[in-house]
Order: sequence, then C-alpha cells, then structure tokens
Amino acid sequence: MISLSRFNFAALIYWSQLSYILLFTPFLLLFYSFCCTQTLHYS
Repeated sequence: MISLSRFNFAALIYWSQLSYILLFTPFLLLFYSFCCTQTLHYS
C-alpha cells in the first residue's frame, strides 16, 4: 500500500509538471516567434 501511494504521489507530480509544460508551451512559442520576427525585422 505504501509503494502504491508513493507511485500515485509521483504520478501526481509528473502530471502537474506536464500540465504546466502544456500550459506554457504556447506562450513560449509566441515569445519565440515574436523574437524571430523582431530580429528579422532589424537585420
């Protein structure tokens, strides 16, 4: 039972990190594309 709860806790941490990554990926892509367009504009 202890190992099972430990596995559930690890899975909970993993899924929470994955949800954060999925949440922030579009913002990172927007920021990256914005930087690329700015550098292309100034070059």
